[in-house]
Amino acid sequence: MAKDIERVSINKFEQALNTENIITETLVDTEDVTIQIKKTITLPEMMLFVQEVVEACIDGENGEYIPEAYDFAVRSAVLTRYANFAMPANLDKQYWLVYNTRAFQQVINHINEYQFNDIIRAIDRKIKYMLDVMSSAAVSKIHEVIDKFNDIAETGEKVFGGASADEMANFVNGVAKLKDMKEEDIAKVILDSKAGEK
Repeated sequence: MAKDIERVSINKFEQALNTENIITETLVDTEDVTIQIKKTITLPEMMLFVQEVVEACIDGENGEYIPEAYDFAVRSAVLTRYANFAMPANLDKQYWLVYNTRAFQQVINHINEYQFNDIIRAIDRKIKYMLDVMSSAAVSKIHEVIDKFNDIAETGEKVFGGASADEMANFVNGVAKLKDMKEEDIAKVILDSKAGEK
């Protein structure tokens, strides 16, 4: 019988950790701007990275997909999550900084490519999921509208089922004239009608 395989303890496993996770460099094209780059980010940072990019591309409230925001959002997240860059609130200025400096390339050259690739896959899967949810919600809304039209058609059929085309035209003309009538006139017609029945 085969001998049980001995497990590597957590303490021994931790010996394999690279303790040098942060690299300090001068930002390219500057002389005195020091940046710190994390090779690997933590689980909460990774989840925030994914969330930020997905939220930049999917507007769940309006059901809108904005694929053109994808690359820009990824680059911004790399600079803020893997490095210590602050980003301006103004998107035009942020876009200009992201694409007109070599900061992104400098950071990406040092980060854990396996983690980064997993993050991109997670973003893609989450965007696909959100689009599927939005699509199924839209389909269900369309079915609701169709059901309402069917209900209206059935009600109309019950009310006007035996009516001829001329009778329907007279009814529509009568309804159109109601908008110009005063409440007193309508009340008088109803009272006169009731008096006539008696």
